[in-house]
Amino acid sequence: MEIVLKGEYHQEGYTYLNKINYKERVEYRLASPEEEALCGDLALEAWRGLECRDCGRIDLKMDAQGVPNFLEVNPLAGLNPHYSDLPILTRLKGHTYADLIALIVESATERSNKSASVSS
Repeated sequence: MEIVLKGEYHQEGYTYLNKINYKERVEYRLASPEEEALCGDLALEAWRGLECRDCGRIDLKMDAQGVPNFLEVNPLAGLNPHYSDLPILTRLKGHTYADLIALIVESATERSNKSASVSS
């Protein structure tokens, strides 16, 4: 997902105030299928390499040549249903907030069950 700040707000960066006032200040754009594939591969490589689990956010930025570059990982990404990035992306992709939470719980449950069976 690309985050584009509208008007004069682009000078401020993606601040908390811009996030909570996103309807007036921010435009969220889905990546093209090609961009999504490139970014998805890099994000998963970073996520797995850092041994993150269950849910989080990998921030990338594409350069002028369209090459995605890793910026940071947020393994405790916000889940506010109104203005946090993961729920917004979930909505843009046609899913509900409940779908997102169910996937997180499912991932944690599977991991917990695997851990319990290994230690038994």
